[in-house]
Amino acid sequence: MKKTKINLLGNSQKSADLNPLLKRPVRTYKPSLFVFIFAFILIGFEVAFLISFYQNIDHKNAELELKRFSLKDQISVVEKDLQAQSSILPPPKPTLDPKIMDALKMEQPLLITLLSTIRDHLPQNAWIYHLAHHEDNITITGYTFTHESVSQFLSELRSSQLFETVKLILTEQTLLEEQNVKQFTIQCGLKGV
Repeated sequence: MKKTKINLLGNSQKSADLNPLLKRPVRTYKPSLFVFIFAFILIGFEVAFLISFYQNIDHKNAELELKRFSLKDQISVVEKDLQAQSSILPPPKPTLDPKIMDALKMEQPLLITLLSTIRDHLPQNAWIYHLAHHEDNITITGYTFTHESVSQFLSELRSSQLFETVKLILTEQTLLEEQNVKQFTIQCGLKGV
């Protein structure tokens, strides 16, 4: 009988020979002249692109700045022209001919007094579209943008010497030519009529 020895631990040199992964030699790369030239050209192109990009941005900013200054000059010229034009325009003519007003004053002095009182007390941001006179009652219907204007108009009419009673009949929000407005109706009783 022959004895066979088995080394279970193995020899380090023999195990290196048996393992194919340990057998591979480590590759060393030599620096190549072509790789250096290619990398240098690539970096050169990127630097050139960045320089031209920033020069283009600076050029466009300078153009926009020049446009802005020219537009400012044009705006100032237009504003001066507007001011000159507004001083040249004649004052607006009254809507009623003075002869008609004089005739109305003689024939219906109450109507003229009534209209001038309403005109004097009407707030700036309110307007009347209907005015009705029946015996000793006046009904005023109009529009405004705020409820405060209606309140102001009511208090002004109440303080007037022409009216005995002033009542708010209706106030509601409505849409007039795509604008939210407050519609109001006021009824006034005339004094001594």
